[in-house]
Amino acid sequence: MRQFKFRMAVIIFAVLIIVPLFAVKKGENVKETVSPVSEKLTEKNAQKVKLLLKDEGRIEEIPIKDYLLGVLAAEISPEYETEAIKAVCVAAYSFYLYKKEENKNNEYDISDDYTVFQAYKDINKQKESWGDNKDRYFEKLSDAADSVAGIRLLYEGKTALATYFAVSPGKTESAFNAFGTDIPYLIPVDSIGDMLSENYLSSAVFTVNEAAELLSPYGIENNPQEWFKDLSYSDSGFLLSARFGTVTLKGTEIRKIFSLKSAAAEINVADGTVKFNVKGYGHGVGLSQNGAEYMAKQGSTFDEILLHYYPGCSLK
Repeated sequence: MRQFKFRMAVIIFAVLIIVPLFAVKKGENVKETVSPVSEKLTEKNAQKVKLLLKDEGRIEEIPIKDYLLGVLAAEISPEYETEAIKAVCVAAYSFYLYKKEENKNNEYDISDDYTVFQAYKDINKQKESWGDNKDRYFEKLSDAADSVAGIRLLYEGKTALATYFAVSPGKTESAFNAFGTDIPYLIPVDSIGDMLSENYLSSAVFTVNEAAELLSPYGIENNPQEWFKDLSYSDSGFLLSARFGTVTLKGTEIRKIFSLKSAAAEINVADGTVKFNVKGYGHGVGLSQNGAEYMAKQGSTFDEILLHYYPGCSLK
């Protein structure tokens, strides 16, 4: 544990020195120039979203802008830089269009089930929770959404699956490692600003009895020292797999079993406990919201942010 803390201290110290020097060069990854959008989303509200409200078991039809504002309210802090908010809005809109096409034979376009789709909160209810900031926050999100109205991410002429998450361990993960599907634009990219996030490091501790109960469906060995063998990690630092006796579990499965913030985890079994030292927050694929915020603070525009996290894509 002392070694882990020491390594983390060294990493954070290095980042504090290096990060101010890190900035994405203007236009470095831009494949296509995005023209200013004159037609606001408020004028596009004829487009409706058929949204499945999972917990309520019903489908609600709402204007596209209301849906996107609900996604932004659920997915990102309104205190973020405007360019970061715009980047997330374009990603959310592209994600919606991709899922709508995927669900074209269903009664709904998309669901508010964040484990499968993207998070959503009723913007009017969320607005009330902002208290004295409600008007300022709402105007900021609304203006950001208007400024990127209709812009989407494309890969080879088709809408991209623009997945996103909160914080990476310093580098994003590939879709193949996280989801088992090889997607050419969902590949690892540097996201060094994430190492400054308050959510960069976390830990989860279980007694061996608690861990044994969670692992019991997998027929593990009685000796806790034999529970985690042959650990395999990706180049981005995510746990790919670990062996439990005759069973091999994926890192994503281990994350789910122990409700970890990320699959980028080191595992220590000692003194009657199982401890996970975790980096980042989320599945790690696509755009890092915290990374987008860092890039925006460094002066990057929304299109530069998007084309950094989705290499090979273009904007239209």
